[in-house]
Amino acid sequence: MARLRKSTKQKMMQGTLRPDRLNSDEPVLNHLKEIPKPPQGLNKYWHDAAMFLLNNNLLTESILPILIVYCNTLKDWERLKDATEPKDLRLRMQFENQIIKLANSLCITPDSHSKIIYQSKEPELNELDEILKM
Repeated sequence: MARLRKSTKQKMMQGTLRPDRLNSDEPVLNHLKEIPKPPQGLNKYWHDAAMFLLNNNLLTESILPILIVYCNTLKDWERLKDATEPKDLRLRMQFENQIIKLANSLCITPDSHSKIIYQSKEPELNELDEILKM
């Protein structure tokens, strides 16, 4: 499997950005500042997943459709939680597989946390640093 391309932002943060490899057409994501109102019937599942994404600066308009599918799948899986019929058990397993795939794409699972790139904060300057800077 081929390695995923790094975004321009990732290259800048790692110090590996070169002018000849700059992607001038890279899309800019619109990060949301608050959790949008959940679709009807998904309150129970929406808040936790959306809050995790918001806290990790991953909640964007483009990820909302995936989040809706994830929450709907959780809802359907829970409905079959106590299933005993073979047909329902197969369906439940399909939901579980879909939940895992969607959670990975949303960076909700522990293994997918390595995909999250945290911005390093600028170190705070103390008085001595400010004097030496002059």
